[in-house]
Amino acid sequence: MNGKLTVTGAVKSAGKATVVSMTLLSSGSGTAFSTDRITFTGTMKLNADVDGSNGVLAITDGSVAIKIKDAARHKLITETMKIKSSNGYLLPLPKDVTGDWDMVMALALNGIKYTGTTTVSTSTSAKEAFKVTGSYTAKTNTTTLALKGVSGNCLNMNVSISGTDMAVDSIKGKLFGQSITYKP
Repeated sequence: MNGKLTVTGAVKSAGKATVVSMTLLSSGSGTAFSTDRITFTGTMKLNADVDGSNGVLAITDGSVAIKIKDAARHKLITETMKIKSSNGYLLPLPKDVTGDWDMVMALALNGIKYTGTTTVSTSTSAKEAFKVTGSYTAKTNTTTLALKGVSGNCLNMNVSISGTDMAVDSIKGKLFGQSITYKP
């Protein structure tokens, strides 16, 4: 059978987890039972957790709906199925997709104001450069940083400072089309 496949969806963070939701739409035609010409449409909706350390998408739930029309027999076959995480469905990720990303930041402090630059890189070699602005609050010993990228992506970070070390308290924003919400 031949057909086209369209995949749409979103990747979001949920705490420390990365969650994927996607819809796969397919339609086409072919031959079944050796001679019968058929047309088909199929929709699969999936929700999954990214398990980067094992290189898989672990399906948490979803559904499949298929319609097959047999032109010779004038027969329409419709099948639907629910997908449950207990079935243990796993989809392999490309080898370089781990869900990991790194941030390298260069900051300058002038009084209580920060300026600088940062680059965020993913395991797939995607990179985004940001301009950084922010301020330090002595009373709470925290720094708030705003990262604005050329492509419109932005991240807001709250950072605790202990001596010369900075520990990230939270990150919220959007990066590479993915919503990021991080709180250790």
